Amino acid sequence: MDDTVTHGVNARASEKPPLASLLLAKYRVYAQATEHITLPEFKGSVFHGGFGHALKATLPSVFEYFFQPPFKGDPPRPYVIKFG
Repeated sequence: MDDTVTHGVNARASEKPPLASLLLAKYRVYAQATEHITLPEFKGSVFHGGFGHALKATLPSVFEYFFQPPFKGDPPRPYVIKFG
């Protein structure tokens, strides 16, 4: 079999296909307010900050993984919070 075309992209057998190192995980988290709260229309920053605060307090190494890039100037690792 000819390995010169992989995933619709010209590639040699020694090259990784696009996104080969992309890791995905999906988690379902349930949360309930213990008192009445009012959230802004755009809730993303509230949950981003709350998620970061909770991680830093309970799992500092996981917090560092998501919120602090490994080298100065590197972008942070992305994640998505989906509602619904």
